[in-house]
Amino acid sequence: MSDLLQNLSYEDALAALESIVRDLENGKISMDQLDMQVRKANDLVAYCEQKLRMIEEKLQEARDNKAQEKDDPF
Repeated sequence: MSDLLQNLSYEDALAALESIVRDLENGKISMDQLDMQVRKANDLVAYCEQKLRMIEEKLQEARDNKAQEKDDPF
């Protein structure tokens, strides 16, 4: 994954992906650009999935900590 993606917020990555999809649907991407845009979209999807996995892990950790605090009040 490129360094450029690492500096994007989830929302910015999602907006870029939506823009590519919209351009594809509207026929605004030429055949010459298609390969590059598909690769970029794949990178954006992978980046968004990675961000979501990280959030899920943090949420699970927080739930586990909360459950442990509830079981062990001291």
